[in-house]
Amino acid sequence: MAAVASLVGAEVAMTPGGQVGLLGAIVYTEQMSASKEMSSLLRLALRPTKEGYASAKALACLDLADVSTAVASDTASPPLSPGSGSGNLLSLPWHDALSYFMTPGDMSRVTSSSSSFRSELTVEAPGAEGEASRRLLVVPVVELKLDNAEAALDRVSLPHIHVLRIWNRLSLVAAAKAAETVGKEAFRSVDRFLLKGCPLNGMDVKELLVPMLSSTKHLTLMNLERNQLNDAPIQQLCASGFLNRVETLNLRFNKIGDRGATAIAQCRAFKTMKWVNLKVNNVSDVGALALASALRHNTSMTLLNLRKQFPALTDKSAIGFAEMLETNSTLQQLRLRKNRISDEGAVALATAAAQRLQRMCQASDTLRALDMEADEVRLELDLEDNRIGDAGALALLRTACMAPTSARLEILLSGNTATMESVSEAAVEAGETLDSNDPRISFTSKPEFDQ
Repeated sequence: MAAVASLVGAEVAMTPGGQVGLLGAIVYTEQMSASKEMSSLLRLALRPTKEGYASAKALACLDLADVSTAVASDTASPPLSPGSGSGNLLSLPWHDALSYFMTPGDMSRVTSSSSSFRSELTVEAPGAEGEASRRLLVVPVVELKLDNAEAALDRVSLPHIHVLRIWNRLSLVAAAKAAETVGKEAFRSVDRFLLKGCPLNGMDVKELLVPMLSSTKHLTLMNLERNQLNDAPIQQLCASGFLNRVETLNLRFNKIGDRGATAIAQCRAFKTMKWVNLKVNNVSDVGALALASALRHNTSMTLLNLRKQFPALTDKSAIGFAEMLETNSTLQQLRLRKNRISDEGAVALATAAAQRLQRMCQASDTLRALDMEADEVRLELDLEDNRIGDAGALALLRTACMAPTSARLEILLSGNTATMESVSEAAVEAGETLDSNDPRISFTSKPEFDQ
Protein backbone atom coordinates (compact mmCIF):
# COMPACT_ATOMS: atom_id res chain seq x y z
CA MET A 1 0.00 0.00 0.00
CA ALA A 2 2.93 2.33 0.64
CA ALA A 3 3.95 1.97 -3.00
CA VAL A 4 0.46 2.90 -4.13
CA ALA A 5 0.38 5.90 -1.80
CA SER A 6 3.70 7.05 -3.21
CA LEU A 7 2.40 6.77 -6.75
CA VAL A 8 -0.77 8.70 -5.88
CA GLY A 9 1.29 11.43 -4.27
CA ALA A 10 3.47 11.74 -7.34
CA GLU A 11 0.46 12.01 -9.63
CA VAL A 12 -1.26 14.62 -7.48
CA ALA A 13 1.81 16.80 -7.54
CA MET A 14 1.85 16.92 -11.32
CA THR A 15 -1.74 17.90 -12.12
CA PRO A 16 -3.90 20.87 -11.07
CA GLY A 17 -6.04 19.82 -8.15
CA GLY A 18 -4.73 16.27 -8.40
CA GLN A 19 -7.93 14.78 -9.78
CA VAL A 20 -6.63 13.71 -13.18
CA GLY A 21 -3.53 12.21 -11.63
CA LEU A 22 -5.67 10.29 -9.18
CA LEU A 23 -7.57 8.79 -12.07
CA GLY A 24 -4.28 7.68 -13.52
CA ALA A 25 -3.36 6.12 -10.21
CA ILE A 26 -6.60 4.17 -10.20
CA VAL A 27 -5.94 2.83 -13.68
CA TYR A 28 -2.38 1.94 -12.79
CA THR A 29 -3.49 0.17 -9.62
CA GLU A 30 -6.23 -1.75 -11.45
CA GLN A 31 -3.68 -3.05 -13.94
CA MET A 32 -0.74 -3.77 -11.65
CA SER A 33 -2.50 -5.04 -8.53
CA ALA A 34 -4.54 -8.22 -8.20
CA SER A 35 -5.92 -7.10 -4.86
CA LYS A 36 -9.62 -6.27 -5.14
CA GLU A 37 -9.56 -4.94 -1.60
CA MET A 38 -6.88 -2.37 -2.47
CA SER A 39 -8.81 -1.26 -5.55
CA SER A 40 -12.00 -0.82 -3.55
CA LEU A 41 -10.23 1.22 -0.91
CA LEU A 42 -8.79 3.54 -3.54
CA ARG A 43 -12.15 3.98 -5.22
CA LEU A 44 -13.81 4.79 -1.90
CA ALA A 45 -11.13 7.28 -0.93
CA LEU A 46 -11.09 9.06 -4.30
CA ARG A 47 -14.79 9.03 -5.21
CA PRO A 48 -15.70 12.63 -4.23
CA THR A 49 -12.96 14.31 -6.27
CA LYS A 50 -13.04 11.83 -9.13
CA GLU A 51 -16.78 11.97 -9.80
CA GLY A 52 -17.26 15.66 -9.12
CA TYR A 53 -14.32 16.95 -11.10
CA ALA A 54 -14.43 14.49 -13.98
CA SER A 55 -18.15 14.77 -14.66
CA ALA A 56 -18.13 18.57 -14.47
CA LYS A 57 -15.16 18.91 -16.78
CA ALA A 58 -16.49 16.36 -19.24
CA LEU A 59 -19.82 18.16 -19.49
CA ALA A 60 -18.10 21.50 -19.95
CA CYS A 61 -15.87 20.23 -22.74
CA LEU A 62 -18.28 18.10 -24.77
CA ASP A 63 -20.11 19.96 -27.53
CA LEU A 64 -23.56 18.48 -28.19
CA ALA A 65 -22.99 19.10 -31.88
CA ASP A 66 -20.16 16.57 -31.69
CA VAL A 67 -22.41 13.77 -30.50
CA SER A 68 -22.62 11.16 -33.22
CA THR A 69 -25.50 8.90 -34.17
CA ALA A 70 -23.21 5.91 -33.96
CA VAL A 71 -21.13 6.07 -30.82
CA ALA A 72 -20.79 2.30 -30.93
CA SER A 73 -20.94 1.86 -34.69
CA ASP A 74 -19.73 -1.48 -35.98
CA THR A 75 -18.16 0.28 -38.94
CA ALA A 76 -16.16 2.81 -36.93
CA SER A 77 -12.40 2.24 -36.91
CA PRO A 78 -11.37 0.39 -33.72
CA PRO A 79 -8.70 1.75 -31.38
CA LEU A 80 -5.19 0.93 -32.47
CA SER A 81 -3.00 -1.32 -30.35
CA PRO A 82 -1.11 0.17 -27.39
CA GLY A 83 2.41 1.48 -27.69
CA SER A 84 4.90 -1.15 -26.64
CA GLY A 85 3.40 -2.28 -23.35
CA SER A 86 1.34 -5.33 -22.50
CA GLY A 87 -0.98 -3.97 -19.80
CA ASN A 88 -3.75 -3.02 -22.27
CA LEU A 89 -4.13 0.38 -20.63
CA LEU A 90 -5.48 1.86 -23.85
CA SER A 91 -8.34 -0.64 -23.86
CA LEU A 92 -9.76 0.95 -20.71
CA PRO A 93 -12.34 3.74 -20.94
CA TRP A 94 -10.25 5.89 -18.58
CA HIS A 95 -7.69 6.70 -21.25
CA ASP A 96 -10.19 8.09 -23.75
CA ALA A 97 -12.08 9.97 -21.02
CA LEU A 98 -8.94 11.57 -19.64
CA SER A 99 -8.00 12.96 -23.02
CA TYR A 100 -11.23 14.97 -23.19
CA PHE A 101 -9.93 17.38 -20.56
CA MET A 102 -6.17 16.88 -20.58
CA THR A 103 -3.86 18.66 -22.99
CA PRO A 104 -1.03 16.78 -24.70
CA GLY A 105 1.28 18.55 -22.20
CA ASP A 106 -0.68 17.09 -19.31
CA MET A 107 -0.57 13.63 -20.89
CA SER A 108 3.16 14.02 -21.36
CA ARG A 109 3.63 14.68 -17.65
CA VAL A 110 1.50 11.64 -16.80
CA THR A 111 3.68 9.40 -18.98
CA SER A 112 6.72 10.66 -17.09
CA SER A 113 5.34 9.37 -13.80
CA SER A 114 6.18 5.73 -14.46
CA SER A 115 7.69 3.43 -17.04
CA SER A 116 4.37 1.60 -17.37
CA PHE A 117 2.56 4.76 -18.40
CA ARG A 118 5.37 5.63 -20.80
CA SER A 119 5.29 2.24 -22.52
CA GLU A 120 1.50 2.15 -22.76
CA LEU A 121 0.74 5.75 -23.67
CA THR A 122 3.50 6.44 -26.19
CA VAL A 123 4.70 4.89 -29.44
CA GLU A 124 8.04 5.02 -31.19
CA ALA A 125 8.16 7.90 -33.65
CA PRO A 126 9.22 6.97 -37.19
CA GLY A 127 12.39 8.78 -38.12
CA ALA A 128 15.18 8.89 -40.64
CA GLU A 129 18.25 6.74 -40.17
CA GLY A 130 20.75 8.31 -37.82
CA GLU A 131 18.20 10.46 -35.97
CA ALA A 132 17.78 10.12 -32.24
CA SER A 133 14.75 8.02 -31.33
CA ARG A 134 11.81 9.67 -29.61
CA ARG A 135 8.32 8.66 -28.58
CA LEU A 136 4.96 10.20 -29.50
CA LEU A 137 1.95 10.47 -27.23
CA VAL A 138 -1.10 8.34 -27.89
CA VAL A 139 -3.86 10.96 -27.45
CA PRO A 140 -7.34 10.03 -28.74
CA VAL A 141 -8.72 13.61 -28.58
CA VAL A 142 -6.69 16.50 -30.01
CA GLU A 143 -7.67 20.17 -30.28
CA LEU A 144 -5.64 22.44 -32.54
CA LYS A 145 -5.71 26.15 -31.79
CA LEU A 146 -3.62 29.03 -33.03
CA ASP A 147 -1.16 28.86 -30.14
CA ASN A 148 -0.60 25.10 -29.96
CA ALA A 149 -1.18 23.50 -33.36
CA GLU A 150 2.36 22.84 -34.54
CA ALA A 151 3.62 21.81 -31.09
CA ALA A 152 0.70 19.44 -30.54
CA LEU A 153 1.04 17.82 -33.96
CA ASP A 154 4.75 17.29 -33.35
CA ARG A 155 4.09 15.67 -29.97
CA VAL A 156 1.23 13.24 -30.67
CA SER A 157 0.85 10.16 -32.85
CA LEU A 158 -1.42 11.15 -35.75
CA PRO A 159 -2.54 7.58 -36.57
CA HIS A 160 -3.91 7.20 -33.02
CA ILE A 161 -6.15 10.29 -33.00
CA HIS A 162 -9.88 9.51 -32.91
CA VAL A 163 -11.35 12.98 -32.33
CA LEU A 164 -9.76 15.96 -34.13
CA ARG A 165 -10.94 19.52 -33.50
CA ILE A 166 -9.52 22.45 -35.47
CA TRP A 167 -10.40 26.03 -34.62
CA ASN A 168 -8.84 28.22 -37.33
CA ARG A 169 -7.32 28.18 -40.79
CA LEU A 170 -3.67 28.22 -39.72
CA SER A 171 -4.27 25.12 -37.62
CA LEU A 172 -5.92 23.43 -40.61
CA VAL A 173 -2.90 24.24 -42.77
CA ALA A 174 -0.59 22.86 -40.06
CA ALA A 175 -2.63 19.65 -39.83
CA ALA A 176 -2.60 19.22 -43.62
CA LYS A 177 1.17 19.71 -43.67
CA ALA A 178 1.66 17.21 -40.84
CA ALA A 179 -0.50 14.65 -42.64
CA GLU A 180 1.58 15.07 -45.79
CA THR A 181 4.76 14.52 -43.77
CA VAL A 182 3.50 11.41 -41.96
CA GLY A 183 2.01 9.90 -45.08
CA LYS A 184 -0.86 7.47 -45.59
CA GLU A 185 -1.04 6.48 -41.91
CA ALA A 186 -1.94 10.02 -40.79
CA PHE A 187 -5.39 10.47 -39.24
CA ARG A 188 -6.46 6.97 -40.30
CA SER A 189 -8.31 6.42 -37.01
CA VAL A 190 -10.19 9.74 -36.87
CA ASP A 191 -13.91 9.07 -36.49
CA ARG A 192 -15.05 12.53 -35.36
CA PHE A 193 -13.79 15.65 -37.12
CA LEU A 194 -14.67 19.23 -36.22
CA LEU A 195 -13.60 22.38 -38.07
CA LYS A 196 -14.89 25.79 -36.95
CA GLY A 197 -13.99 29.38 -37.67
CA CYS A 198 -12.33 28.56 -40.97
CA PRO A 199 -13.90 29.92 -44.18
CA LEU A 200 -13.27 27.46 -47.01
CA ASN A 201 -13.57 27.67 -50.77
CA GLY A 202 -13.70 24.86 -53.29
CA MET A 203 -9.93 24.72 -53.74
CA ASP A 204 -9.39 24.54 -49.96
CA VAL A 205 -11.60 21.48 -49.82
CA LYS A 206 -9.78 19.88 -52.74
CA GLU A 207 -6.21 20.75 -51.72
CA LEU A 208 -6.35 20.81 -47.90
CA LEU A 209 -9.31 19.05 -46.33
CA VAL A 210 -9.77 16.00 -48.53
CA PRO A 211 -6.05 15.10 -48.87
CA MET A 212 -5.53 15.57 -45.12
CA LEU A 213 -8.23 13.01 -44.28
CA SER A 214 -7.60 10.73 -47.25
CA SER A 215 -6.66 7.77 -45.02
CA THR A 216 -9.62 8.13 -42.69
CA LYS A 217 -11.75 5.02 -43.03
CA HIS A 218 -15.01 6.16 -41.45
CA LEU A 219 -16.30 9.37 -39.89
CA THR A 220 -19.22 8.97 -37.52
CA LEU A 221 -19.30 12.78 -37.38
CA MET A 222 -18.07 15.58 -39.64
CA ASN A 223 -18.80 19.00 -38.18
CA LEU A 224 -18.18 22.02 -40.45
CA GLU A 225 -20.46 24.53 -38.74
CA ARG A 226 -19.79 28.27 -38.61
CA ASN A 227 -17.31 28.37 -41.48
CA GLN A 228 -19.20 30.74 -43.81
CA LEU A 229 -19.49 27.88 -46.30
CA ASN A 230 -21.41 28.61 -49.50
CA ASP A 231 -22.38 26.28 -52.32
CA ALA A 232 -18.96 25.91 -54.00
CA PRO A 233 -17.08 24.06 -51.22
CA ILE A 234 -20.11 21.84 -50.57
CA GLN A 235 -20.32 20.93 -54.25
CA GLN A 236 -16.59 20.15 -54.23
CA LEU A 237 -16.96 18.05 -51.09
CA CYS A 238 -19.79 16.05 -52.65
CA ALA A 239 -17.93 15.59 -55.93
CA SER A 240 -14.78 14.35 -54.16
CA GLY A 241 -16.48 11.21 -52.87
CA PHE A 242 -15.13 11.99 -49.41
CA LEU A 243 -18.61 12.19 -47.86
CA ASN A 244 -19.15 8.50 -48.59
CA ARG A 245 -17.31 7.87 -45.31
CA VAL A 246 -19.46 10.28 -43.27
CA GLU A 247 -22.40 9.22 -41.12
CA THR A 248 -23.35 12.53 -39.45
CA LEU A 249 -22.90 15.77 -41.40
CA ASN A 250 -23.26 19.00 -39.44
CA LEU A 251 -23.32 22.13 -41.63
CA ARG A 252 -25.35 24.47 -39.47
CA PHE A 253 -24.76 28.25 -39.36
CA ASN A 254 -23.28 28.59 -42.84
CA LYS A 255 -24.39 30.18 -46.13
CA ILE A 256 -25.32 27.07 -48.08
CA GLY A 257 -28.01 27.66 -50.70
CA ASP A 258 -30.07 25.55 -53.09
CA ARG A 259 -27.14 24.39 -55.21
CA GLY A 260 -25.33 23.11 -52.14
CA ALA A 261 -28.45 21.42 -50.75
CA THR A 262 -29.15 19.84 -54.15
CA ALA A 263 -25.56 18.58 -54.35
CA ILE A 264 -25.97 16.93 -50.95
CA ALA A 265 -29.30 15.38 -51.97
CA GLN A 266 -27.80 13.98 -55.18
CA CYS A 267 -24.58 12.86 -53.51
CA ARG A 268 -24.12 9.12 -53.23
CA ALA A 269 -23.25 9.58 -49.56
CA PHE A 270 -26.76 10.88 -48.81
CA LYS A 271 -28.05 7.32 -49.24
CA THR A 272 -26.01 6.11 -46.27
CA MET A 273 -25.92 9.12 -43.91
CA LYS A 274 -27.97 9.12 -40.72
CA TRP A 275 -27.99 12.78 -39.65
CA VAL A 276 -27.83 15.93 -41.80
CA ASN A 277 -27.98 19.30 -40.04
CA LEU A 278 -28.50 22.37 -42.25
CA LYS A 279 -29.91 24.65 -39.58
CA VAL A 280 -29.58 28.39 -40.33
CA ASN A 281 -28.49 28.39 -43.96
CA ASN A 282 -29.84 29.82 -47.22
CA VAL A 283 -31.80 26.79 -48.42
CA SER A 284 -35.12 27.77 -50.05
CA ASP A 285 -38.03 25.58 -51.14
CA VAL A 286 -36.01 24.48 -54.18
CA GLY A 287 -33.23 22.92 -52.10
CA ALA A 288 -35.66 21.55 -49.50
CA LEU A 289 -37.69 19.80 -52.20
CA ALA A 290 -34.51 18.24 -53.59
CA LEU A 291 -33.75 16.82 -50.13
CA ALA A 292 -37.34 15.63 -49.71
CA SER A 293 -37.24 13.87 -53.07
CA ALA A 294 -33.97 12.13 -52.18
CA LEU A 295 -35.52 10.88 -48.94
CA ARG A 296 -38.53 9.20 -50.51
CA HIS A 297 -36.79 5.85 -50.78
CA ASN A 298 -33.91 6.50 -48.40
CA THR A 299 -33.24 3.69 -45.92
CA SER A 300 -30.67 5.27 -43.59
CA MET A 301 -31.53 8.89 -42.70
CA THR A 302 -33.08 9.37 -39.27
CA LEU A 303 -32.72 13.15 -38.78
CA LEU A 304 -32.92 16.14 -41.12
CA ASN A 305 -32.66 19.64 -39.66
CA LEU A 306 -33.77 22.61 -41.81
CA ARG A 307 -34.57 25.11 -39.10
CA LYS A 308 -34.58 28.81 -39.81
CA GLN A 309 -33.65 29.11 -43.46
CA PHE A 310 -33.16 32.39 -45.35
CA PRO A 311 -35.47 32.73 -47.21
CA ALA A 312 -37.83 30.83 -44.92
CA LEU A 313 -39.35 27.56 -46.13
CA THR A 314 -43.03 27.64 -47.09
CA ASP A 315 -45.92 25.23 -47.58
CA LYS A 316 -44.24 24.03 -50.78
CA SER A 317 -41.50 22.42 -48.69
CA ALA A 318 -44.00 21.05 -46.14
CA ILE A 319 -46.05 19.42 -48.91
CA GLY A 320 -42.86 17.96 -50.41
CA PHE A 321 -41.91 16.42 -47.07
CA ALA A 322 -45.47 15.14 -46.62
CA GLU A 323 -45.15 13.29 -49.95
CA MET A 324 -41.81 11.94 -48.76
CA LEU A 325 -43.40 10.51 -45.58
CA GLU A 326 -45.77 8.44 -47.71
CA THR A 327 -42.92 6.16 -48.79
CA ASN A 328 -40.05 6.78 -46.36
CA SER A 329 -39.84 4.53 -43.28
CA THR A 330 -36.56 5.56 -41.65
CA LEU A 331 -36.72 9.32 -41.02
CA GLN A 332 -37.55 9.87 -37.35
CA GLN A 333 -36.94 13.59 -36.84
CA LEU A 334 -37.91 16.35 -39.26
CA ARG A 335 -37.07 19.82 -37.95
CA LEU A 336 -38.67 22.76 -39.71
CA ARG A 337 -38.78 25.26 -36.86
CA LYS A 338 -38.71 29.02 -37.54
CA ASN A 339 -39.89 28.98 -41.14
CA ARG A 340 -43.14 30.14 -42.82
CA ILE A 341 -45.26 26.99 -42.94
CA SER A 342 -48.99 27.67 -42.60
CA ASP A 343 -52.19 25.61 -42.40
CA GLU A 344 -51.89 24.08 -45.87
CA GLY A 345 -48.48 22.59 -45.15
CA ALA A 346 -49.49 21.52 -41.63
CA VAL A 347 -52.58 19.66 -42.89
CA ALA A 348 -50.49 17.86 -45.52
CA LEU A 349 -47.92 16.80 -42.91
CA ALA A 350 -50.64 15.71 -40.49
CA THR A 351 -52.33 13.50 -43.09
CA ALA A 352 -49.09 11.93 -44.25
CA ALA A 353 -47.85 11.38 -40.69
CA ALA A 354 -51.09 9.62 -39.68
CA GLN A 355 -50.90 7.26 -42.65
CA ARG A 356 -47.20 6.60 -42.08
CA LEU A 357 -47.66 5.73 -38.40
CA GLN A 358 -50.50 3.31 -39.18
CA ARG A 359 -48.50 1.65 -41.95
CA MET A 360 -45.33 1.25 -39.90
CA CYS A 361 -47.09 0.08 -36.73
CA GLN A 362 -48.98 -2.58 -38.68
CA ALA A 363 -45.70 -3.78 -40.18
CA SER A 364 -44.11 -3.89 -36.71
CA ASP A 365 -47.05 -5.82 -35.27
CA THR A 366 -46.75 -8.35 -38.07
CA LEU A 367 -43.06 -8.87 -37.34
CA ARG A 368 -43.68 -9.32 -33.62
CA ALA A 369 -46.43 -11.83 -34.33
CA LEU A 370 -43.81 -13.87 -36.17
CA ASP A 371 -41.42 -13.52 -33.19
CA MET A 372 -39.18 -11.25 -35.24
CA GLU A 373 -37.48 -8.10 -34.03
CA ALA A 374 -39.21 -4.83 -34.98
CA ASP A 375 -37.75 -1.33 -34.85
CA GLU A 376 -39.36 1.40 -32.78
CA VAL A 377 -41.86 3.51 -34.72
CA ARG A 378 -40.91 7.12 -34.05
CA LEU A 379 -41.66 10.49 -35.62
CA GLU A 380 -40.85 14.01 -34.44
CA LEU A 381 -42.27 16.97 -36.35
CA ASP A 382 -40.71 20.21 -35.13
CA LEU A 383 -42.99 22.96 -36.45
CA GLU A 384 -42.39 25.55 -33.77
CA ASP A 385 -42.38 29.25 -34.71
CA ASN A 386 -44.17 28.94 -38.05
CA ARG A 387 -47.53 30.39 -39.17
CA ILE A 388 -49.85 27.52 -38.36
CA GLY A 389 -53.39 28.45 -37.36
CA ASP A 390 -56.25 26.47 -35.82
CA ALA A 391 -57.04 24.50 -39.00
CA GLY A 392 -53.51 23.15 -39.33
CA ALA A 393 -53.09 22.61 -35.60
CA LEU A 394 -56.41 20.76 -35.41
CA ALA A 395 -55.27 18.38 -38.16
CA LEU A 396 -52.02 17.73 -36.26
CA LEU A 397 -53.94 17.24 -32.98
CA ARG A 398 -56.16 14.71 -34.73
CA THR A 399 -53.05 12.82 -35.87
CA ALA A 400 -51.62 12.86 -32.33
CA CYS A 401 -54.82 11.64 -30.66
CA MET A 402 -55.43 8.86 -33.17
CA ALA A 403 -51.85 7.64 -33.49
CA PRO A 404 -51.25 4.01 -32.44
CA THR A 405 -50.22 3.76 -28.80
CA SER A 406 -47.10 1.84 -29.80
CA ALA A 407 -45.82 4.77 -31.87
CA ARG A 408 -43.52 7.38 -30.36
CA LEU A 409 -44.89 10.62 -31.76
CA GLU A 410 -43.90 14.19 -30.91
CA ILE A 411 -45.40 17.25 -32.61
CA LEU A 412 -44.01 20.64 -31.55
CA LEU A 413 -46.24 23.65 -32.16
CA SER A 414 -45.07 26.39 -29.82
CA GLY A 415 -44.83 29.89 -31.30
CA ASN A 416 -47.56 29.50 -33.91
CA THR A 417 -50.84 31.39 -34.26
CA ALA A 418 -52.73 28.44 -32.82
CA THR A 419 -52.66 27.84 -29.07
CA MET A 420 -53.80 24.95 -26.94
CA GLU A 421 -56.95 26.86 -25.99
CA SER A 422 -57.84 27.93 -29.53
CA VAL A 423 -57.33 24.43 -30.91
CA SER A 424 -59.47 22.95 -28.14
CA GLU A 425 -62.27 25.37 -29.01
CA ALA A 426 -61.87 24.55 -32.72
CA ALA A 427 -62.27 20.85 -31.94
CA VAL A 428 -65.48 21.49 -29.98
CA GLU A 429 -66.89 23.61 -32.81
CA ALA A 430 -66.07 20.80 -35.26
CA GLY A 431 -67.90 18.31 -33.03
CA GLU A 432 -64.75 16.26 -32.38
CA THR A 433 -63.71 14.83 -29.03
CA LEU A 434 -60.00 15.56 -29.05
CA ASP A 435 -57.75 16.16 -26.06
CA SER A 436 -55.51 19.17 -26.62
CA ASN A 437 -53.54 18.04 -23.56
CA ASP A 438 -52.39 14.92 -25.39
CA PRO A 439 -48.68 14.59 -24.49
CA ARG A 440 -47.79 13.78 -28.09
CA ILE A 441 -48.52 17.35 -29.18
CA SER A 442 -46.84 20.23 -27.38
CA PHE A 443 -47.58 23.95 -27.34
CA THR A 444 -44.62 24.56 -25.01
CA SER A 445 -41.26 25.26 -26.60
CA LYS A 446 -38.72 22.48 -26.40
CA PRO A 447 -35.20 23.82 -25.71
CA GLU A 448 -32.75 23.24 -28.51
CA PHE A 449 -30.20 21.46 -26.34
CA ASP A 450 -32.80 18.73 -25.78
CA GLN A 451 -33.01 18.13 -29.49
